[in-house]
Amino acid sequence: MTRKRLLLVFAGGLALAAVGVALTPAAKLVGNEQPPKTLVQVQKETERSVVFIQAYAKDPKGELSPRSLGSGFVVPVDGKLMVVSNYHVVVGANELWARTAEKTVPPLELSVVGYSPFLDLALLEIKNANPALAPIRLGNSDTLKADDPVIAIGSPLGIPFLAFKGVVTKPDEMLSATTNPSVIISDVKVNPGNSGGPLLTTQSEAVGINTSIAGPNPISFSIPFNHLKAVLPRLKLGGELKHALAGAAIKNSWELYPPDYKAMKIEPPKQLGVLVVQVIPGSPAAKADLKPGDMILEATLKGAKTPIADVKAFMKLVMIQAIPDDEVSLLVLRGASQYHTMRLRLAERPGPSPGEDENDD
Repeated sequence: MTRKRLLLVFAGGLALAAVGVALTPAAKLVGNEQPPKTLVQVQKETERSVVFIQAYAKDPKGELSPRSLGSGFVVPVDGKLMVVSNYHVVVGANELWARTAEKTVPPLELSVVGYSPFLDLALLEIKNANPALAPIRLGNSDTLKADDPVIAIGSPLGIPFLAFKGVVTKPDEMLSATTNPSVIISDVKVNPGNSGGPLLTTQSEAVGINTSIAGPNPISFSIPFNHLKAVLPRLKLGGELKHALAGAAIKNSWELYPPDYKAMKIEPPKQLGVLVVQVIPGSPAAKADLKPGDMILEATLKGAKTPIADVKAFMKLVMIQAIPDDEVSLLVLRGASQYHTMRLRLAERPGPSPGEDENDD
């Protein structure tokens, strides 16, 4: 019922490692009928789009010194060029500077506009925008499939603008119900310094934001690009992105064993789905009379119905589509045949804390 929060590796140590206005397409996307491009071609096409980020913080004497390094990439937002990176790359920095692989582009001074610790995303303003910058091509992470080739570009170990190729193993996998609802898992090589850089198709289209690695033979995790597109209208307003909370711990029924049901004092459900295993007192779920053992079948937000086939679907709806104070209507199965419609007024999700690992929605 708990999952370990993944740790993000970047230079200097370890750190915690998605309607309205849309990203403006940089160019017409290349169709799948085009032959894949080589690693060198993708590097060349993105040399004015991918950036190496150096964060500086003041030491006890008040002098600036390097704090962390990472990567990012240039995107068009409402006709203006901005940079996307990871929150953990920029948090705590007093100054942010970046450069591209194109030597004619001078160092860029950046400032944080909006950020989400939960999604590990940061939207950055370019304070001295240069006409030589080029926005990256925008892809669709929902179209990724297992075994699709992908390329990670960034500055691993501080070596600028290295590219590595790999394949997708899981295009949309949930790892924790307290952080990003889903990630892209691949075997592409990323290292400290890659954080915030793009995961690209072989047509140079950004489909993810590289964020973490795990394991002795590391596998790589990237934030699906469509998560960014979904929350962009709120990120560009500035400040910390507020996420919604329903206030119930939920679990996929097929992940539970008989001892789990016995410990929770509930009967195993008659069908597969999303099971409520705990309700937080005083939460929106508690006020709506949601109870352990209830199965969530469907959710309606702003008139749009979403089938809830798994925990990931519910987490995406609550954390990415909804905002605090939104009303969500749930179709719930209680017992063998009792169907209930419950209306929840979503609360604001408290900020993440170190070691947090409860699967709360």
